[in-house]
Amino acid sequence: MLAAFLALAASLLWGSSDFLADRESRRTAVWALALVSQITALVAALAVLAVVAPAAPNGPEPEPRRPVTMGVRAAHPFSSRRKDRRMSEPTPLRRGDKAITEVAELYRIIDEAPVLRLAMVDEGRPYVVPLNFAREGDTLWLHCASAGRKLECLRRDPAVCVEVDHFLGIAEGSDSDPCSGWTARYESVIGFGAAEIAGDEQDKVHGLLAIMRKFSGRGAWTFSQDMLGKIAVVRVRLGSLTGKRSPL
Repeated sequence: MLAAFLALAASLLWGSSDFLADRESRRTAVWALALVSQITALVAALAVLAVVAPAAPNGPEPEPRRPVTMGVRAAHPFSSRRKDRRMSEPTPLRRGDKAITEVAELYRIIDEAPVLRLAMVDEGRPYVVPLNFAREGDTLWLHCASAGRKLECLRRDPAVCVEVDHFLGIAEGSDSDPCSGWTARYESVIGFGAAEIAGDEQDKVHGLLAIMRKFSGRGAWTFSQDMLGKIAVVRVRLGSLTGKRSPL
């Protein structure tokens, strides 16, 4: 519709200029007359377009594109930056018949394990280390050097996953078919929680005594100030536990 209107306006303008020209102007070269008339019509058409064209709708300015950061993950719900969130429950086992649900049995498996695997988040990547440990209720006590990668990870993000397991042996099956009956016998526990580096000397001593009591069987130990200054003690407060035993 707008194009037809502009074409009609251009034709009227060209015809008007030709009608108003006197005889002398008619002697002007055809190409010059055509050039002048077409330029005049173009200018007029642009003026008409500026008047009748609909104005652009007013609306919010588009938001600037956010830069994409590679290799950095968002804060976990367990992170100290999101203390308002509660720890989520673990995903149920696919084989529910192999699940260990008794709390006492879960604690037994944890307590009998000499080594615990501690999984952390290291700038968007998983990082796992084996550690000696001790348990008190739903709290795990760990210790390490006073500086290092573990502590750096935990300061950035205290969300952790822990794992302990016991290899109980191999169940033998058919001699002719290795896929029939052959399997590993084991029991394992996986837990999720939040880690905290003990800053108080009393907490440090408490955690070290728990670890020494587990491995030595004695609870009477004294730690020098020099030793306490060289080590860090980490408390992990468990939020959930999942156990599995195979075969039944």
